[in-house]
Amino acid sequence: MRIALDASTTGPIEGISAAYYHIAGSKPSSSLLSALKYRGMPGIATNLFLLCKDSLEAFLFESDIDGVVPVPMHPIKKWKRGYNQAEELSSQIAKHFKLSHQPNLLKKAALYRSQVKRNAKERTSSNSSIRLSKPGDLEAKHLLLIDDVITTGATLSHCIEALSKIPDIKISVFTIFYTPSRASHNVVTL
Repeated sequence: MRIALDASTTGPIEGISAAYYHIAGSKPSSSLLSALKYRGMPGIATNLFLLCKDSLEAFLFESDIDGVVPVPMHPIKKWKRGYNQAEELSSQIAKHFKLSHQPNLLKKAALYRSQVKRNAKERTSSNSSIRLSKPGDLEAKHLLLIDDVITTGATLSHCIEALSKIPDIKISVFTIFYTPSRASHNVVTL
């Protein structure tokens, strides 16, 4: 499904898509998402990638993507969890489509508590610590930003804002799940 973020808060977006609707508490999507994020099962990323591969191929059809960028996780949170689920997913995507993988392009500078129970306003303020790190030679490139789930769109908006500092950048976004019931007014299903 196609998703749109409020253009006034985002920047040079080429397209946004999610493979599946996710209704909180529904099975099996809640089980898969929970296993990936909270039960120490990074291998679920491979299964999720395989489930959404056709959707991703359709989204990227005739695309000029140059590299894949995961949504960042604070280093302490990544250390505690042992991995970043968005990085696990983006690694699978980059490998399959033979694209450059840029797992260190974005950094999360501040550590906040889990976003799960936070509202859109709280999520917006807690994600403002996303920074661009050593963009290298990415000028005029097209990057695919990867996350596991879109809820309010706040995290993606801050990532896009940081990436927008690269001259002439184009950004597309792909997530496995979209939770329409939790989405803010900044996120619209097309």
